Amino acid sequence: MNAYNKSMALLKVLVVGTILISVILVVGSTSVAAYQAAVTHPNGKVYFFDRDKYYRFDFQSDQVDKVGTIGVDGWKGLPASTEAAILHPNGKAYFFLGDKYYRFNFQSDQVDKVGTIGVNGWKGLSANIGAALLHPNGKAYFFQRNKYYRFDFQNDQVDKVGTIGVDGWKGLPANVDVATEHPNGKAYFFMGNQYYRFDYRPDRVDKMGKIGSDGWKKL
Repeated sequence: MNAYNKSMALLKVLVVGTILISVILVVGSTSVAAYQAAVTHPNGKVYFFDRDKYYRFDFQSDQVDKVGTIGVDGWKGLPASTEAAILHPNGKAYFFLGDKYYRFNFQSDQVDKVGTIGVNGWKGLSANIGAALLHPNGKAYFFQRNKYYRFDFQNDQVDKVGTIGVDGWKGLPANVDVATEHPNGKAYFFMGNQYYRFDYRPDRVDKMGKIGSDGWKKL
């Protein structure tokens, strides 16, 4: 085999190898759901956010019933890739990104305030929150890596910082991506393509499942 033929053979191997690697990466990326935030809407549905897209989950049909683009057909003023979200007792939704928060007004259907965490609201809360949840006790819990921050709305500040699995939230892994409340009274946490169902009565995770296979269809 002359030098030209050897070069062409090597080029074919490199091209085929690159294609195979690309296919593996694509398949791997599509097999893992990685939502950044979720919030319960006053309409009773939960909205999951993934970069500039949102997925509306309907509990009646037990599946996603709409996929939209942030700022185009809903959620005006909200940035892409928010890290956490929560429905405040004041009826507005708060989205967190880095050290900023975005307050969403459902009546005007748009963001009506942008603030800095700890400066003009959410005292004691850390930046770069991973997930947020409104607890039946009326307080909000924010999760960051293996820590949680309990926020008291009455005092308007964090009143406890704890470690997941040590002094609360047994069975929950660190680094959860998303948390949301369910009409069944339990909390659901999402990480990658897995979900963790948390039962408040025994105060621990009581089920683990795969998103789309045994719950949360079309997410």
